[in-house]
Amino acid sequence: MKNFNQFRFKKNFLKFLVINFLLLLGHNAMSQTNCSPQTTYTNFDFLYSNTNAVNLSTSSHVESAGVSNYTVNVYTFTIPFFENSLTFNHLRFKNGVSSYNCKQSANGSSCTSKIKVFNAHSGGLLLSSINNVSQLDLTNPLSVGIHNLRVEGTCGIVQFTNTDNVYKTAYYRIIIQKEQHPSLNLTISTACVKNSQNQNTGYVNFLATGTKPNNNKLYLKITPPSSSSCAPIQMLVDNLSYSSTFTNQPFYNCNSNGVYTFKILYISSRIGGGGNIIQEITPIGWTDFSWTKSFRSCMLTYDPLPVNFAFKSSPNPVKDVLSVKIGENEKAESIAIYDFTGTMKKKIKGNNSSQIELNLSDLEKGIYFLEITTSTSTYKEKIVKE
Repeated sequence: MKNFNQFRFKKNFLKFLVINFLLLLGHNAMSQTNCSPQTTYTNFDFLYSNTNAVNLSTSSHVESAGVSNYTVNVYTFTIPFFENSLTFNHLRFKNGVSSYNCKQSANGSSCTSKIKVFNAHSGGLLLSSINNVSQLDLTNPLSVGIHNLRVEGTCGIVQFTNTDNVYKTAYYRIIIQKEQHPSLNLTISTACVKNSQNQNTGYVNFLATGTKPNNNKLYLKITPPSSSSCAPIQMLVDNLSYSSTFTNQPFYNCNSNGVYTFKILYISSRIGGGGNIIQEITPIGWTDFSWTKSFRSCMLTYDPLPVNFAFKSSPNPVKDVLSVKIGENEKAESIAIYDFTGTMKKKIKGNNSSQIELNLSDLEKGIYFLEITTSTSTYKEKIVKE
């Protein structure tokens, strides 16, 4: 009987401990509702640094989800036409709440602060979260398209309840778009410099003909022969002196023998600071090429680049049908026709054929660009439609 009473005492005592422990947990769980930011700065700042964007526009407007209205902060990043996503040093949501000022109002005990980012304005998946830090960085990169984000700031004792007391919600729409592919109507010509006795001086002048693209990011890069004393240059294409008769003043001259290469550079500042974006590109209507100066008499040869791709389009000018013959060492995946605005007018599959016919009879008269895409690269050529 004594043993039975001792057993019952121990059982009741154990029950008492369990009940009190559960009450303590319940008290702590309930106290999470008393957790709040001990600061007036609970709004979010959206910060960005060293992006590959070349333009940014911002706006805000009110949207509705059910019966609730909320303000959406819209950031539209424009990236270069040759990029496929937004990259950055950081893309950050920041406020003033951290473990130091997320506390229980009753006794000043520390609570857990969080910043959470979801991929929708309502519901959605949790993309990222961080505890007890006043800023959260998104991960690289963000693809082209529209990204709806919801950012929540919470302050609570989440170790007991696994729920957070939300003190601030902000809504964002991050739009990533490409700029328009530039087109370029630029032809480089050369002229031997002569003295008053009509004798060659050994210098060659480089001149430009065409129309200005009105694009402040396109530069002509000229690299003289490696042993030349002439300096290489990078000149804004819009600053070249154009002429249809090549009687304009030269934009570059040199007397060194050897190969001069001509390429187009894309140069732009970055949104969010950092060094310029500098990229060699091949705009529609342009093909890299080189000039070779042989000796003092100013004999020149013209070598289109790249030399590793052989194709021929004829006739040019064309009235109805353009015939494109593909080189043996390449496989044509597709052939497209663009107008001067960069708008695609026609596109057909290459089907690895060696001879392709394009019917251009429905195109208006003017200058177009033939774009041939192979398994290794893309090449362009200017054509004239009669």
